[in-house]
Amino acid sequence: MGMYHYKPQPVDYRRSAGAEQQLQQRLQATFDALLLQKIPFEAIAIGLADETGTYLQANTARMWFFHKKAKKKVNTEKIKQNTFGFYALQGKSLSLEIATSSEKEILRVLPLIRQANAAYQAIVLLWDNLPAHKTAAVERLARRHQIYLVNNLPYAPDLNPIEKIWKQLKYKISPKGWIPNKNELQHFICLHFEQLAAKINWADSWIKHILSPAIPQNYTIAFRNKFGHCL
Repeated sequence: MGMYHYKPQPVDYRRSAGAEQQLQQRLQATFDALLLQKIPFEAIAIGLADETGTYLQANTARMWFFHKKAKKKVNTEKIKQNTFGFYALQGKSLSLEIATSSEKEILRVLPLIRQANAAYQAIVLLWDNLPAHKTAAVERLARRHQIYLVNNLPYAPDLNPIEKIWKQLKYKISPKGWIPNKNELQHFICLHFEQLAAKINWADSWIKHILSPAIPQNYTIAFRNKFGHCL
């Protein structure tokens, strides 16, 4: 009958009806500014950034078994690992341990992103509207390092493909179950973020429908990325 069986994707009722088009316009204005400076496309690092919090205890995920009442050894301590991720579509991706999502930590993170992508003349960075992302000090530091900040639309996390990486990362943690301490958790996050961020296909649809139409025709698109390091 042509029907589908799946859970509908939740969309916040406060989300703008034209969120995709508005984000595309923000990106287009950023690339237009770079074009006016005669910065070639291959000299621009493009990255998607976000923070996530991961706990030692197992995340819930269903798994198939051939017997009933399967058990696994887990860690139920309430210990959390905060991570800042920079998923580069062009440039070097980074996974950074942060204490909190504060202005102080963001001011520490931006120079590390710039350092990892020193070979590029400019960086276009998309992230959400966290208050710490929009302070005057953060904006000044970003300008000093030639980092062009693009804020996503409110209530539209699906418009940042790094969310898919966080989802897959937590799914990989769930079967592991037993994580003895925070250092082990950090190592696990770093290892799998590196593997996941090495693939641009997490952002295939986003590149096609939002990013590519926002890039001036004067630019020749040829994305290439690699993993920088964990800190």
